[in-house]
Amino acid sequence: MDACKEADSYNNTCVGTSAGYVGSFTSSTFLGTYSGKFSSPFTNSMALGYNASISANNKVVIGNTSVNSIGGFAGWSNFSDGRFKKNVREGVPGLEFIELLRPVIYSLDVTALNADQCKNLNEDRGDGRPDRIISQEELDGIRSKENLTYSGFIKHR
Repeated sequence: MDACKEADSYNNTCVGTSAGYVGSFTSSTFLGTYSGKFSSPFTNSMALGYNASISANNKVVIGNTSVNSIGGFAGWSNFSDGRFKKNVREGVPGLEFIELLRPVIYSLDVTALNADQCKNLNEDRGDGRPDRIISQEELDGIRSKENLTYSGFIKHR
């Protein structure tokens, strides 16, 4: 199928079978088979990898819900330079905030996450096939990821 097919989409880069095929996108990048599948109009977004899907403007998604590792030889970094911060003030209630946190051990419900993130993806493409095709390898990755144990915090309400 054609990539970046929608008539009202422009300034996009699409590489891969059906990349950016469904939806209206502006100034966005889709790299990977079936990447970028959402029907709402989005701008300045990027989906990288097989079945990677965006759901908002100015959003970058790397991989799909079965991806269990994204790595490199350096940690991910955020720009954090005091010269470019505004309205900086002291008085953050650090200990008060920390006491609201509840440490937990959990498993990620990737199946539910996938259903939530891909609500609009199982519609017919017009050729009798669903819009999103899940491979056996992706299903195996989802099962593997759901078997991992994570630790983190949940904020008390």
